[in-house]
Amino acid sequence: MMAVFTFIDTNTFLHYRPVDQIDWLSELRAKQVTIIVASSVLNELDAQKWKHPLGKIRARAAAAVRKLSGYADSHLPNPLRSGVELDISPDEPSPDYAELHLNKESGDDHLIASIIEFRAREPNGETLLVTADVGLKLKARRHGVQVRTLRDDLRLPDEADASEKRIKELETRLREYESAAPALQLSFQGGASGQALEFRLDNDRRKNTLKKRWPI
Repeated sequence: MMAVFTFIDTNTFLHYRPVDQIDWLSELRAKQVTIIVASSVLNELDAQKWKHPLGKIRARAAAAVRKLSGYADSHLPNPLRSGVELDISPDEPSPDYAELHLNKESGDDHLIASIIEFRAREPNGETLLVTADVGLKLKARRHGVQVRTLRDDLRLPDEADASEKRIKELETRLREYESAAPALQLSFQGGASGQALEFRLDNDRRKNTLKKRWPI
């Protein structure tokens, strides 16, 4: 069986178990797997560890960057387990984006371009993409890239982080307060629906009168 070269997208790092905790041989039904991390994924992980609005995602991105940095500091490809190794591709792809109908500014398109170039250099291996992103799946398949999705039980639990929990707690307390607060109504003797109020403002010896009627 030929070697399998597997590109994984950013969301796989952020929403699934760490790459060294996944049985890739079983998942991909292969005897030899090389996981490849493209430069666009490295850049997106580095950005997410600072910019993502959720603390848990920032923490996952930071953990992934630390682990990848450790792999790069040792040697590449780095063995993860028997039959599985990880490699990092820091090179920027340089295809004709317009001819491929890809956008150079898109992280997804950048990843697809990396796969296309790698596949041309490794014609004897099977190259595929692991992602759960529907848009990325469709675009990759349009360019002849095989796509796989990891099992749902490999996803990380979707637990709220501290900030999310605090927001939900405050929302609950606000709803309880609003439901308990009495409904106030202002009415006037005789059943009038409003009241004319007159304000007199003195400014530099000029008298101005403002009248306003508030409906009840």
